[in-house]
Amino acid sequence: MVNGVERTYIMKDDYETCPIIENLKDENYDNNHYSYLLDINNYDNIDFIKRLERAGVIDGDHEDMFDGSREITRVEFLKIMMRSHCIEYRLEDTSNLDFVDTDNTTWEAKVIKKALDLQIVD
Repeated sequence: MVNGVERTYIMKDDYETCPIIENLKDENYDNNHYSYLLDINNYDNIDFIKRLERAGVIDGDHEDMFDGSREITRVEFLKIMMRSHCIEYRLEDTSNLDFVDTDNTTWEAKVIKKALDLQIVD
């Protein structure tokens, strides 16, 4: 829902140029991957968490913690969705954004800028 209106989004399905989804489905994709997330041994889905980390879909927080016990923010969800579809946002110029709730130099601002450009959000 955006401003009370239900929205549906269709992401690209060109997995020949974006292997992330196929990698995530591969049960062996996380073999021999050393995780930098210090707390993932506390979770039942450690193999899938490692696959997401190795594929670059998720990162730890500033203390290298997965912290799966807290709710995900909207911009974190947006980042995961964009990364899983190989949508690059890290080079976005956010200097002209007028946000009051985030610094324009953060990864959050870059994700939001790219999502605005692609009309994923408005």
